[in-house]
Amino acid sequence: MISFFAVAFVVFAEHIADHKNISSIIEKDLLREPGLHRTLMGDGVASMIGTWICGLPNTSYGESTATIGFSRVASVIVSTVAALFLGSLAFIEPVQVFLRSIPSCVFGGCAMILYGYIACSGLKTIIRETINNEDKTSPVPDDALTEILNKKGYKIARRTVAKYREQLNIPVARLRREL
Repeated sequence: MISFFAVAFVVFAEHIADHKNISSIIEKDLLREPGLHRTLMGDGVASMIGTWICGLPNTSYGESTATIGFSRVASVIVSTVAALFLGSLAFIEPVQVFLRSIPSCVFGGCAMILYGYIACSGLKTIIRETINNEDKTSPVPDDALTEILNKKGYKIARRTVAKYREQLNIPVARLRREL
């Protein structure tokens, strides 16, 4: 029974982390609008339906994160139509034959790209949050930010921190200083 609580906690934590990550990509706080209670309900309903039809028991936010990041399309309607369309293609024999002809290493490469994007998005979120929580009278320069991230276990180079900071349109420390 205790192991079920641990699994539920991990799923809950992953749900929040995925939504924070997607929120940073689309620049809209999904934990506030539509709200954590609605996204958890959607996740629960999707898990029940997936289990009922012998599919995945949980939704795949990781893939959604990368897809939204690459396409910049975060519409529920577009995602639903695309899922229904692609799901219906799975029942067409020539499509099945074509998909089976694709070497597994190609799918593995696609997965590496997707999860690499997710890792980059997560690091950008951590960098943004660290800078947002810094002392504005003494902002953290890239070297110190790199050191903070390395101490937390994120092995990242200073030039990568600088690149991600620039992609987030965050100025260097001396320009962030407030008196």
